[in-house]
Amino acid sequence: MSEAFEPDLQPALDVLRAGGIILYPTDTVWGLGCDATNPAAVQKIFDLKQRAEGKSMIVLVGGERDILQYIAAPDPAAFLFLEAQTTPTTIIFDGALHLAPNLMAPDGSVAIRIVAEPFCRHLV
Repeated sequence: MSEAFEPDLQPALDVLRAGGIILYPTDTVWGLGCDATNPAAVQKIFDLKQRAEGKSMIVLVGGERDILQYIAAPDPAAFLFLEAQTTPTTIIFDGALHLAPNLMAPDGSVAIRIVAEPFCRHLV
């Protein structure tokens, strides 16, 4: 399946790796995205959307393992909850790690959603 996305996937990844922002499909809307670990890229989205810096954004991930990469000690109940969902669901996790500081809430929490949309899943 990823071969079908290759003409669009590689240029998008190149932009993200260079600190740029992209427009891409998600499970719910077309979204503006960037490398969530790059503070300058996150700031570009805040600036473009004219969004208050205190208003957080959602981090999209491809699966549960990705959550483990970005959250210090996720509650196991969150994974059970996510497995039971049939619609896109965002969870606020405490103890964010390895993400841009300006992406996290002042209390260190972050909103994360596991995506299902095929292109987006390959991208993240």
